[in-house]
Amino acid sequence: MIKQLIQRFDEAAVQYDIERTAIGYRIRHILIRSLIRELCKHNNFCLDVGCGTGEYTILMDQLGFSVTGVDVSKGMLRVARAKQRKIHSSDRLQLLGAEGSRLPFKECIFDVAICIAVLDVIPFYNQLLKEISRVLKGSGKLILCIDSLWSPSRIWTGVRDLVRRRNKSKRVLEGLHYKSLTKSMKTEGFIIEKFLGDFLIGQVLTPFLFDPQRKNVAKKLVKVIQPLDGYLTRMELLKLFSAHYIIQARKGDEEEA
Repeated sequence: MIKQLIQRFDEAAVQYDIERTAIGYRIRHILIRSLIRELCKHNNFCLDVGCGTGEYTILMDQLGFSVTGVDVSKGMLRVARAKQRKIHSSDRLQLLGAEGSRLPFKECIFDVAICIAVLDVIPFYNQLLKEISRVLKGSGKLILCIDSLWSPSRIWTGVRDLVRRRNKSKRVLEGLHYKSLTKSMKTEGFIIEKFLGDFLIGQVLTPFLFDPQRKNVAKKLVKVIQPLDGYLTRMELLKLFSAHYIIQARKGDEEEA
């Protein structure tokens, strides 16, 4: 399974950023960036688990974090390092090859960790959450995001793989349900502080607004529709239908956990 995941992301590395120009991904980026900005304190130590092509690693460096990005895919890291050289990033930014379930760090050294679009594509997400908790300082913050079971991206990938008849004899990795995710987070000692969802935007608008040239559309849509989305996704029944689960949590002490 791990070798298959690495191969998948190695092959997707070159086109990965192009796919992220879709309006739905840009809206997701705006929401995640808003959480990161709220937590940003200069010289804080931050960990980006599954950093991919370095989108958020570079952002956090520019915001003043001392940030380390880790990823198991050499292809993804190759793209991230090329972007790092291009922007002449500070010496606060490091990119390392490492598996999220076996992080090469001591305990309690990071103030903030982020994990974007990782937990829903790996079979050992509980171990990854445990590792993140281990390397976070007490009351350290975690921002994570996954595609929901009903996200346009997941549905499209499933249909595409079905048409191509991929992995006919292998079990398809199931996505993470919201309740499964939050239960695992609580088991590993995380206290959920915020939830952001995109009930309308991700489900309805994304398929019709895939246009990399529309740079300002995402910001305008967020301003107009996100308050309604936020209201809808606070309802337990509707929260499950958000296209993405974007969560901010903190590491609790033993009594809170």
